[in-house]
Amino acid sequence: MLGFINTTKKQINKFILNDKKMLLSQKLLAEINESTNVQMFIDESANIFWVSKEGRYIWMMQDSSYLAYIDENHIEVNEKSPEGAGNTGVYWNNEDFNFPFHISDFRNRISTITV
Repeated sequence: MLGFINTTKKQINKFILNDKKMLLSQKLLAEINESTNVQMFIDESANIFWVSKEGRYIWMMQDSSYLAYIDENHIEVNEKSPEGAGNTGVYWNNEDFNFPFHISDFRNRISTITV
């Protein structure tokens, strides 16, 4: 760690995210420690996913209404999504939610990832 004495937290996280040997959970933890205002995807089944910088969809929770997330600033998209997420959905930033996910929510979800 001595090599990081004059290095900012953001620079350290960038180094960590670029390390191909790191576990996915370690990369996600470094990403969420940098900022919780991450991209979120709500599919047509009202599943809410965190979309990592690497494009991985991490399931966070299921809500009751998908249509409640569509407005003039958040329009519906139809694109090929990874397995587990529907192809039709809407993107939000976490801080745009009325009740954004807290860093502990992300850390709890990351703790279940073992690869």
